[in-house]
Amino acid sequence: MSDTEALLSLAQATRLAWLPRRRYGRKLNISTLWRWAQTGVRGVRLHVVRLGGTLCLHESDLRAFIEQLSRNDPICNDGQAPPPPPPSPAARARAKRRAERELTAAGI
Repeated sequence: MSDTEALLSLAQATRLAWLPRRRYGRKLNISTLWRWAQTGVRGVRLHVVRLGGTLCLHESDLRAFIEQLSRNDPICNDGQAPPPPPPSPAARARAKRRAERELTAAGI
């Protein structure tokens, strides 16, 4: 992102000419961008900034989001599987308890 790159509201970003149209020729919905920023897609979140009451983004942030999703997608990545997501806190806790049981059983 350059210092001169303009901020776009989410509504303005949905009208970017380079974004492909969706079903029936509809433009990308603003709620889709909000969801990408709020919860993300496959562990990747869209970077946005808040300016007053409006969520905004730079066009380069949207491009980076799309590129990151493509890098993590085996279809777009020459059939190579993406790295596995990090384990959840609950999974780490279960693994720790299991390791402690095994060490105790081994007398360590």
